[in-house]
Amino acid sequence: MPPKSIPLPVASNRPCALVFSYYFAPSSEVAARRLAAIVSLLPTTQLDVLIVSKFGGADLSPGAQIQPRVFAIPVAEPPRLLLDGLVLIKRLLLRARPKRASVKVAAAAPLGSSTPSIAARLYEEFLAVLQALDAQKKWSYRAYRTALRATQSRDLRLVIASGPPFSSAIVAHWIARRSKAPYILDFRDPMAAGWDNEFKRPAWIAWIVERLERSIITAAAAVTCASPGIARMLRSAYPQQAYKIELVMNGFDGAIQPTPAATNHRLDIAFAGSLYLNRDPFPFLEALDSLLAEPGIDARRITARFIGDCESFGNRRLADWLRGRRCEAVVQLVPAMPAAELAPVLTTATVHLNLAQLQPNQIPAKTFEHLASGREVLVLCEPDSDTGRLLGSIPGALQVDPADEAALQAALRDLYRRHVVDGVSKSLPTQQVLQYSRAVQNERFAALIGNIVRL
Repeated sequence: MPPKSIPLPVASNRPCALVFSYYFAPSSEVAARRLAAIVSLLPTTQLDVLIVSKFGGADLSPGAQIQPRVFAIPVAEPPRLLLDGLVLIKRLLLRARPKRASVKVAAAAPLGSSTPSIAARLYEEFLAVLQALDAQKKWSYRAYRTALRATQSRDLRLVIASGPPFSSAIVAHWIARRSKAPYILDFRDPMAAGWDNEFKRPAWIAWIVERLERSIITAAAAVTCASPGIARMLRSAYPQQAYKIELVMNGFDGAIQPTPAATNHRLDIAFAGSLYLNRDPFPFLEALDSLLAEPGIDARRITARFIGDCESFGNRRLADWLRGRRCEAVVQLVPAMPAAELAPVLTTATVHLNLAQLQPNQIPAKTFEHLASGREVLVLCEPDSDTGRLLGSIPGALQVDPADEAALQAALRDLYRRHVVDGVSKSLPTQQVLQYSRAVQNERFAALIGNIVRL
């Protein structure tokens, strides 16, 4: 028997929707913005909305109204002493490389023995078990128990969950099944089909995760995916469920910003984010160093800023790599800063750099923000990736295969000619960019909700 229900400042007989989202405002994660946009659609259905989330660790009271007819059901992050301790040990002792790190960078990194020891293999297996599915399983179970208390006397009409973490999507399915409410499952990244991560799953864990994925997709009234690649993989893996799998991409918020009339004869390139997994900056830096070696290039008119967690990639510190090279004078490594401080810094850039290498089935959310920024975009990604295909449909967007050194150097040379010599930049076509606004993308989600919810 669940404990006493959580009191909410609304009539308990009003129908409601329950949303499981580990990330939600005031969290600054991209996932929080996607879920906030989805939640904004629900009050129009005359449903109260209960959000089960960590809320970025904010101090919210159970039942606090955060928007009209939208109420917070906060669940705090439980301690993870064992897992955090093991991850720290791995970083300190094993010095493991990120998967798929640049070949050139990895070759220069100290690797130790080429054959992992038995202890290292056992450690990796044990860590994989702890990380099975995700590292939020304890939080998700707490969220499940809290959601039971919050909804036991409510008329639940809809359950929505977004993953990762997918453990919260699974417990949301339990709630939906228990209350016989329809369930919408949102995939921002792969769960089993097409899954790729720095932690390798043992075969038996992969088998379990695949069965879990199949069960929640089969039970869902609809499945939404943030990229064409994820939708394609799920339809291929579960052809009998393909009819319910829909594409609802991320998008940019607000209006498209105007392109400045002039660049002040400067080439100012900005990357904001973190260098992790496959976000390899070294192909860009090598091309920039080559550009500076060409005759007639004025280095004083070029700036390249890496803002955020950008100190190293692939066991190589950027400051060490830059030391003594031509581009050392033009590259700035800037610590992470709050969004309010970052926004005006990015407006001074003439080009926004996006690193999306080796992500065939995902589109980084910042891709959409860049399209609406009024600045030119330079994206390093493979042309047959989801990001490459999207940018290929927009005239003026610069997409370069990071493995094609000549093409990357040519792209920087062209940017220099236009921004520094001619003093102008190109604007992207408004109509093509508009289709990637979050409002347009959410029209698909609103149609799904309208077809599923019956009042």
